[in-house]
Amino acid sequence: QLVRLALELKRRGNDVTVMSLLAPMQFTDVLAEAEIPLVSVGPGPKEEREERVAKRDLLRGVVPAVRTLRRLRPHALVCFIHEASLYGRVVGRIARVPVVVGSERNIWREGAFDALVSRWTDRLLTTTVVNAPAVRADLVRRRVVRHNAVQVIPNGIDVTTYGRTSEARAAVRR
Repeated sequence: QLVRLALELKRRGNDVTVMSLLAPMQFTDVLAEAEIPLVSVGPGPKEEREERVAKRDLLRGVVPAVRTLRRLRPHALVCFIHEASLYGRVVGRIARVPVVVGSERNIWREGAFDALVSRWTDRLLTTTVVNAPAVRADLVRRRVVRHNAVQVIPNGIDVTTYGRTSEARAAVRR
């Protein structure tokens, strides 16, 4: 979803940069081909780290992230997944980004500490985007987000890639 959004924003004439908490391992070729810069501010590649990165290790990327945001001066910082949303709300506000959008893509699976931190820092976000009404309801019920500051935007699917020719339809029916 992040790559699709970045590509579409770029196609519409926006300046887009993707900033990653970890060394990127996927879609780097797609972003490079689209001339979308990719900046990593966190721990090194997967081969150099454990499977799951401790959240405290991500703190090393705060200064580089703030410096990058101050240099780019974006109109908006859009964060994907829980960890990036926690991170983005802090670095986005330190860097004085006008709009900081958080994102939760699943029913809440984080622990009580993350829920507490999310509650305390939710006001640093302009809004939180979720991909389904069930996710919104779960987050509001758990008081992880403010009920009036969460928006449902379903994941976009490019249906043109599924070809609706009569030949393709006949093949599927066969």
